[in-house]
Amino acid sequence: MAVTLNIINALCELYSLGLTTLTGGAGAFSACTVLSNTLALIASGIYLVSRRYPPLRKSADHLRCFATVCLSLTFLTVVFVLVPMMSHGDIVSSAKAMLLSREMVFHHLICPVLSFGSFVFWEDHYLRTKDAVKALVPTIMSGLVTGTANALGVMEGPYPFLRVPDQPWWQSVLWACLILSVNFLVAKMLVKAHKHG
Repeated sequence: MAVTLNIINALCELYSLGLTTLTGGAGAFSACTVLSNTLALIASGIYLVSRRYPPLRKSADHLRCFATVCLSLTFLTVVFVLVPMMSHGDIVSSAKAMLLSREMVFHHLICPVLSFGSFVFWEDHYLRTKDAVKALVPTIMSGLVTGTANALGVMEGPYPFLRVPDQPWWQSVLWACLILSVNFLVAKMLVKAHKHG
């Protein structure tokens, strides 16, 4: 079942990333959502190869963990931050646009659910609770790059909370602490859920 779900996830990622690239070009890859889904595509690919080539097993385990954490964080950020922030009083239309439109339905809903379900219930990984700390690395790297680029005026956004010049420094620090805290909690819960699943 895990192999089937990872094949489906990889195909969904290829299709949705293709749509995203056609719409936004290479610039679309500045968005954490697109980076998370790209990581998920790579992780599913390596997971599938590792079933036939055991030396890749450990790397596949960690990548699947990282990707699932990033996609779960993407889903939570969309539902609890971006939908309300971008609603302008119409939460239903905002939710439809962010969760059910074109590539968004894959990036924000289908792929996170597929990845989570496969990881927790059907995949067999050699992970320890302390591996949850390692799952912070992709988020920290992405945040540092986009945050610095925003601060230097090289790029804007793509999310309101990343627009460093448009908010007080303490607000940027608060957002970073909040996102990393949620990231760690999600990673810890996923690793524990995987063990019990």
